[in-house]
Amino acid sequence: MLPAGGLWGSIPAPSALEDQETPAADLYAGIPVGPAAAVAGSLLAYTPEVGNAGPDAAGDVQLHFAVTPLTRGAFREARPTRGTCATELNRCAGRACLYALGEPCDVECALGGLSPGETVTVTVTVVASAAAGTTLEADAAASSPFVPDPEGGNNGASRDTPLAAPSPGGGDSGGGGCFLESLPR
Repeated sequence: MLPAGGLWGSIPAPSALEDQETPAADLYAGIPVGPAAAVAGSLLAYTPEVGNAGPDAAGDVQLHFAVTPLTRGAFREARPTRGTCATELNRCAGRACLYALGEPCDVECALGGLSPGETVTVTVTVVASAAAGTTLEADAAASSPFVPDPEGGNNGASRDTPLAAPSPGGGDSGGGGCFLESLPR
Protein backbone atom coordinates (compact mmCIF):
# COMPACT_ATOMS: atom_id res chain seq x y z
CA MET A 1 0.00 0.00 0.00
CA LEU A 2 1.31 3.47 -0.93
CA PRO A 3 1.43 6.24 1.69
CA ALA A 4 -1.02 9.15 1.35
CA GLY A 5 0.33 11.57 -1.26
CA GLY A 6 1.86 8.82 -3.37
CA LEU A 7 5.28 7.22 -3.36
CA TRP A 8 7.08 10.54 -2.95
CA GLY A 9 4.73 12.03 -0.33
CA SER A 10 5.53 15.72 0.18
CA ILE A 11 9.05 15.39 -1.27
CA PRO A 12 9.19 16.59 -4.89
CA ALA A 13 9.84 13.88 -7.45
CA PRO A 14 13.29 14.06 -9.09
CA SER A 15 11.76 15.35 -12.35
CA ALA A 16 10.14 18.26 -10.42
CA LEU A 17 13.55 19.26 -9.03
CA GLU A 18 15.02 19.35 -12.55
CA ASP A 19 12.28 21.76 -13.68
CA GLN A 20 13.12 24.40 -11.04
CA GLU A 21 14.86 27.51 -12.35
CA THR A 22 18.32 28.43 -11.09
CA PRO A 23 18.46 31.94 -9.59
CA ALA A 24 20.24 34.48 -11.81
CA ALA A 25 21.35 38.08 -11.33
CA ASP A 26 22.50 40.33 -14.17
CA LEU A 27 25.28 42.38 -12.55
CA TYR A 28 26.69 45.32 -14.47
CA ALA A 29 29.59 47.72 -13.94
CA GLY A 30 30.16 51.22 -15.24
CA ILE A 31 32.32 54.28 -14.68
CA PRO A 32 29.85 57.11 -15.35
CA VAL A 33 31.95 59.75 -13.56
CA GLY A 34 35.64 60.27 -14.25
CA PRO A 35 37.92 62.83 -15.83
CA ALA A 36 37.85 63.11 -19.63
CA ALA A 37 41.36 64.62 -19.51
CA ALA A 38 43.72 65.67 -16.70
CA VAL A 39 47.05 67.28 -15.88
CA ALA A 40 49.90 65.00 -14.79
CA GLY A 41 50.31 65.20 -11.00
CA SER A 42 46.73 66.28 -10.30
CA LEU A 43 44.15 64.56 -8.10
CA LEU A 44 41.56 62.56 -10.05
CA ALA A 45 38.23 61.15 -8.90
CA TYR A 46 36.53 58.19 -10.56
CA THR A 47 33.11 56.87 -9.55
CA PRO A 48 32.66 53.26 -10.61
CA GLU A 49 29.25 51.74 -9.99
CA VAL A 50 27.87 48.22 -9.73
CA GLY A 51 24.22 47.40 -10.22
CA ASN A 52 21.89 44.42 -10.41
CA ALA A 53 19.41 44.28 -13.31
CA GLY A 54 17.79 41.15 -11.79
CA PRO A 55 15.80 39.06 -11.93
CA ASP A 56 17.13 37.78 -8.58
CA ALA A 57 19.26 39.16 -5.75
CA ALA A 58 23.05 38.72 -5.87
CA GLY A 59 25.04 37.97 -2.71
CA ASP A 60 28.62 38.93 -1.83
CA VAL A 61 28.99 41.37 -4.74
CA GLN A 62 32.60 42.36 -5.45
CA LEU A 63 34.06 45.29 -7.39
CA HIS A 64 37.62 45.20 -8.73
CA PHE A 65 38.83 48.66 -9.81
CA ALA A 66 42.23 49.47 -11.31
CA VAL A 67 43.92 52.45 -12.96
CA THR A 68 46.88 51.54 -15.18
CA PRO A 69 49.76 52.34 -15.43
CA LEU A 70 49.53 53.85 -11.92
CA THR A 71 50.83 52.03 -8.83
CA ARG A 72 49.21 51.58 -5.42
CA GLY A 73 51.14 54.57 -4.13
CA ALA A 74 48.88 56.75 -6.33
CA PHE A 75 45.73 55.86 -4.36
CA ARG A 76 44.41 58.37 -1.85
CA GLU A 77 41.01 56.97 -0.84
CA ALA A 78 37.99 54.88 -1.80
CA ARG A 79 34.53 55.75 -0.46
CA PRO A 80 31.80 53.16 -1.15
CA THR A 81 28.16 54.06 -0.57
CA ARG A 82 27.99 50.64 1.11
CA GLY A 83 30.55 47.98 1.98
CA THR A 84 34.32 48.26 2.28
CA CYS A 85 37.30 48.68 -0.03
CA ALA A 86 40.94 47.71 0.45
CA THR A 87 44.27 47.31 -1.33
CA GLU A 88 47.27 45.14 -0.52
CA LEU A 89 48.46 48.04 1.63
CA ASN A 90 45.78 47.00 4.15
CA ARG A 91 47.43 43.58 4.55
CA CYS A 92 51.15 44.37 4.47
CA ALA A 93 53.56 45.16 7.30
CA GLY A 94 56.97 46.81 7.47
CA ARG A 95 59.16 46.67 4.37
CA ALA A 96 56.55 44.64 2.50
CA CYS A 97 54.50 47.85 2.30
CA LEU A 98 57.32 49.55 0.40
CA TYR A 99 57.17 46.75 -2.18
CA ALA A 100 53.36 46.95 -2.30
CA LEU A 101 53.48 50.67 -3.16
CA GLY A 102 55.07 49.80 -6.51
CA GLU A 103 52.49 47.18 -7.46
CA PRO A 104 49.62 47.91 -9.89
CA CYS A 105 47.08 50.47 -8.70
CA ASP A 106 44.03 48.35 -7.84
CA VAL A 107 41.37 48.20 -5.17
CA GLU A 108 38.96 45.44 -4.15
CA CYS A 109 35.54 46.31 -2.74
CA ALA A 110 33.16 43.98 -0.89
CA LEU A 111 29.74 45.54 -1.46
CA GLY A 112 27.45 42.93 0.12
CA GLY A 113 24.18 41.77 -1.44
CA LEU A 114 22.37 43.66 -4.20
CA SER A 115 18.63 43.38 -4.77
CA PRO A 116 17.26 43.69 -8.32
CA GLY A 117 17.35 47.36 -9.34
CA GLU A 118 19.89 48.32 -6.67
CA THR A 119 23.15 50.20 -7.43
CA VAL A 120 26.25 50.88 -5.29
CA THR A 121 28.88 53.49 -6.18
CA VAL A 122 32.48 53.93 -5.02
CA THR A 123 34.35 57.24 -5.29
CA VAL A 124 38.05 56.50 -5.83
CA THR A 125 40.63 59.30 -5.64
CA VAL A 126 44.11 58.87 -7.13
CA VAL A 127 47.07 61.08 -8.01
CA ALA A 128 47.83 61.11 -11.75
CA SER A 129 51.45 60.14 -11.05
CA ALA A 130 52.25 59.15 -14.65
CA ALA A 131 54.10 61.32 -17.18
CA ALA A 132 52.36 63.81 -19.44
CA GLY A 133 51.38 62.15 -22.71
CA THR A 134 50.34 58.93 -20.89
CA THR A 135 46.74 57.74 -21.09
CA LEU A 136 45.38 56.29 -17.85
CA GLU A 137 42.95 53.39 -18.21
CA ALA A 138 40.44 52.91 -15.40
CA ASP A 139 38.80 49.47 -15.35
CA ALA A 140 35.89 48.26 -13.22
CA ALA A 141 34.63 44.67 -12.97
CA ALA A 142 31.68 43.31 -10.97
CA SER A 143 31.18 39.74 -9.78
CA SER A 144 29.30 37.54 -7.32
CA PRO A 145 30.39 33.99 -6.53
CA PHE A 146 26.91 32.81 -5.50
CA VAL A 147 24.51 33.55 -8.36
CA PRO A 148 25.08 32.90 -12.09
CA ASP A 149 25.08 35.99 -14.32
CA PRO A 150 23.11 35.43 -17.55
CA GLU A 151 24.61 38.55 -19.19
CA GLY A 152 28.34 38.53 -18.38
CA GLY A 153 29.22 40.96 -21.19
CA ASN A 154 28.19 43.99 -19.11
CA ASN A 155 30.17 43.12 -15.96
CA GLY A 156 33.11 45.33 -16.89
CA ALA A 157 33.72 48.90 -18.02
CA SER A 158 36.69 51.13 -18.78
CA ARG A 159 37.40 54.83 -19.11
CA ASP A 160 40.50 56.49 -20.61
CA THR A 161 42.02 59.71 -19.24
CA PRO A 162 44.82 61.35 -21.27
CA LEU A 163 47.35 63.31 -19.21
CA ALA A 164 48.68 66.71 -20.27
CA ALA A 165 51.71 68.56 -18.95
CA PRO A 166 51.10 71.03 -16.10
CA SER A 167 51.25 74.69 -17.01
CA PRO A 168 54.52 76.41 -16.03
CA GLY A 169 54.42 77.36 -12.34
CA GLY A 170 51.05 75.64 -11.83
CA GLY A 171 49.60 72.25 -11.16
CA ASP A 172 48.55 70.32 -8.11
CA SER A 173 50.97 67.69 -6.91
CA GLY A 174 48.20 65.87 -5.07
CA GLY A 175 49.99 65.92 -1.71
CA GLY A 176 51.68 63.10 0.12
CA GLY A 177 50.46 59.98 1.85
CA CYS A 178 48.98 56.79 0.50
CA PHE A 179 45.66 55.01 0.47
CA LEU A 180 45.29 52.63 3.37
CA GLU A 181 41.59 51.84 3.79
CA SER A 182 38.13 52.83 2.72
CA LEU A 183 36.27 55.52 4.55
CA PRO A 184 32.66 54.83 5.55
CA ARG A 185 29.95 57.17 4.35
